[in-house]
Amino acid sequence: MKKTPKVELCAIIGDDRWIRVNGEVVFDNSPEAKLAMLSSNPELKKIYNEYDKIFEVFYLKNMHAKISCSYSEAEVIC
Repeated sequence: MKKTPKVELCAIIGDDRWIRVNGEVVFDNSPEAKLAMLSSNPELKKIYNEYDKIFEVFYLKNMHAKISCSYSEAEVIC
């Protein structure tokens, strides 16, 4: 993701629906970003801390997401 920051994820969310999310990865390894991630995911606190060099935080810039199904038009989320 550091060499090629444009990514797309696809996951099945039901028998006949799937979600596609794409965007450009932006890393934010500031202690503040890491603390925010650790606060919202308590299980991570057991493994990492905000100064851990192996723990990295990223978000998607220019993100697009849509839910599709086999029998109707896609629902654009963002």
